[in-house]
Amino acid sequence: MPAAVLRLSGQGCQYWVYGHCWLSEVENPGWDETVICVVLAALERTYDGALAAQEAGVSGALAAWSRWGDRVLASPWDCLDFQAQTGDDGVCRFLRHSVCVLRLPSCAGRCSRFHPRRS
Repeated sequence: MPAAVLRLSGQGCQYWVYGHCWLSEVENPGWDETVICVVLAALERTYDGALAAQEAGVSGALAAWSRWGDRVLASPWDCLDFQAQTGDDGVCRFLRHSVCVLRLPSCAGRCSRFHPRRS
């Protein structure tokens, strides 16, 4: 019986982040909206609503949104995958720019696009 061929881990790759591949976001930043952090996406939707209200003449809509947004970001994030970074900044450890790393494709191991991490 032939032995199974195992793929080497992609952990040493510069695109490897928490077991997921960052390459698609490097090549096309912002293109895949499904990888955006759900908390930040919700904030963006409510901001768009506040902006529309402000443009429609509702005074103070943006100021109210700003106060609400500051409170949301300062409190525990409403996400099942949230894990705080080390330190007291309250930001999720899986957040890179506006992307949730856990929503990126899983790394299947070393592939033809493997690039060793720079020191």
